[in-house]
Amino acid sequence: MAYHSCKSTEECAFLHPAVNLYKPSIPLPEWIDVLKILFVTSSCSDNKYSSILKMRKSPVLDPQQKFFRLLMEGVANGSSNEVDCLSIPPISASTIDQAAFNAECDEQNGVRYFYPAFRNGKFSRYATTAFASRKFIANWLEENSGEDTVIVVDPLVAVAAFPVRSFAQKKDVLVVAVVTDLPMFATRMKERRQSGLKALLERAYQRFSQDETLKYDGYISLTQSIDDEVNPSHKPSIILEGISNAEDRTIEEFSDDFVMYAGGIYEKYGVKTLVKAFEEGCAGLQTELLLFGEGTYVDELLEEAHHDTRIKYMGCVPAEEVVKFEKKARLLVNPRPSDETFSKYSFPSKTMEYLLSGAPVVSTRLPGIPVEYFDHMFAFDDETSSGMGSTLKSLLTLPADELKKKGADGHDFVMREKNNLVAGKKVSAFLADMLSCTN
Repeated sequence: MAYHSCKSTEECAFLHPAVNLYKPSIPLPEWIDVLKILFVTSSCSDNKYSSILKMRKSPVLDPQQKFFRLLMEGVANGSSNEVDCLSIPPISASTIDQAAFNAECDEQNGVRYFYPAFRNGKFSRYATTAFASRKFIANWLEENSGEDTVIVVDPLVAVAAFPVRSFAQKKDVLVVAVVTDLPMFATRMKERRQSGLKALLERAYQRFSQDETLKYDGYISLTQSIDDEVNPSHKPSIILEGISNAEDRTIEEFSDDFVMYAGGIYEKYGVKTLVKAFEEGCAGLQTELLLFGEGTYVDELLEEAHHDTRIKYMGCVPAEEVVKFEKKARLLVNPRPSDETFSKYSFPSKTMEYLLSGAPVVSTRLPGIPVEYFDHMFAFDDETSSGMGSTLKSLLTLPADELKKKGADGHDFVMREKNNLVAGKKVSAFLADMLSCTN
């Protein structure tokens, strides 16, 4: 992994990607010499993200971190692409005590990251970040004046997305949204208890963010249902349901007899049904059920674990530790209900990570997961606790070689067709096509 940290403000302004680990280039139209792309996300370099995790008072899941980092590195793979990122780090007053952060920058695998200065207060964080983002985009566009430029934004980071989008479009610069979730579901699913004022402000913020998603020039959506929702005018769009890491080619033989779930620990995500299914359907087996993550179902989960010692809540642990367990699991599980309203907009990020691990996967048939994926993993066709329990038992009693074969098939599928280099080519071609239609 190539990593570079800037030593000065001047170097921040003029740093260019110095190292690109990937050799293949992405062809661009002849009239484009260099395509300069600015991403606006909450994703950071690995070093920056590690420093944030160390500062946090309690662990929090950041599923966007890996998705956008892999996407940006895939796009930066093109020798004709230069990729910058205005990063709004996942920092808040509720998780980190530090009152203010200075502007910083660094570089990793061909992507230059710029972190604006901001004050870390409950309200000042939003105001100072929005101001810094507006200032950054003005400077970035001035520095790249006359170049072929396009901006790619995560609209869920509305505090930066709005000032960047509005300013760039006034300058006739294309702005494309990468929509991985709808704002109305992004926080509602977490079932957090809030005071009346805070809940009111959050709903207002969600409505603002939802309206903002309609104003982009093009869309890269996680599922077709998301694109239908945010793109009623049928602007240029592509579907990019998930990304695997092209460098993660190792498969380990499962060495422990456990079923594993990693993600949000919420009843709405099917975790309660999974626990009951395991307790009832796998009662005679010595297999353990390991659950990783955080959420509102944790207290009840701990009670269940007290009654059935095969159930183990592992807490919220670093992503690299989760992956180590995934690679050794006998079976990886996604129990998210397919009949919930939010499910048609959902392609759980863990689906790709699960398949990449090389362990066999079983999932509900979520509308947001393309049918082709189920050629490479098992399915829960009955989502009741008894039906899921029966499926778990039948899979856990399969011969080890059959499970290994299914896991290897899933790994090969995502490595061949869904890795971040393939995604980078797809996104680069889409952006170039959009530019060609405006010139």
